[in-house]
Amino acid sequence: AVKPQQVREVLADIRPALQADRHVLLSIAAGIPTAYIEKHAGCALRVARIMPNTPARQLSGATAFCLGRHAGEDEAALTRRLFSAVGTVLQVEEHLLDAITALSGSGPAYVFKLCEMMAAAGVSMGVPATAAEALAVQTIWGAASMLKAGGQSAAELRMAVTSAGGTTQAALAHLAASDFEAVFKAALHAAKKRSVELSAVLEAED
Repeated sequence: AVKPQQVREVLADIRPALQADRHVLLSIAAGIPTAYIEKHAGCALRVARIMPNTPARQLSGATAFCLGRHAGEDEAALTRRLFSAVGTVLQVEEHLLDAITALSGSGPAYVFKLCEMMAAAGVSMGVPATAAEALAVQTIWGAASMLKAGGQSAAELRMAVTSAGGTTQAALAHLAASDFEAVFKAALHAAKKRSVELSAVLEAED
């Protein structure tokens, strides 16, 4: 659990103590491939690479993980057991982790930005700042709770709120006319691209 640029130094420090038959290394260092850790471990170390997000602090995290070439179901079970204590855990193939970093790793920042924008829009329409923020926060929390409860997809829930010719439809139509969906998709692709670039820089320096 260190910054990516510190991983090589940390592995060099602990390498003399690592034993393949005794140790499992769980890494939440962003962008560091399992192969890089295995290479610098000096032994056939069992490795799990993990991408959590900050809502784990509230036991509401979204965590994805993958296994290195020497790890198996025991290491997967260990990782699930540890990170299920702070939210939802999914095992994925390693090539997906850059996209997942963009989706859920960085995802809380998108929601925070949405909350900021909703509150600011409320203030621009005359709602007191404290009330606007409280209403924006509770609206996001409530909507997320409905999604989490299951039974209906995000699209179904959205359509249930959207009456023909109503206020919600007016707002969504404006977003559509502004090509908001394409802009948002492009933003996530930019985050994924940066994750790939960071990994490439690390491998080039190695």
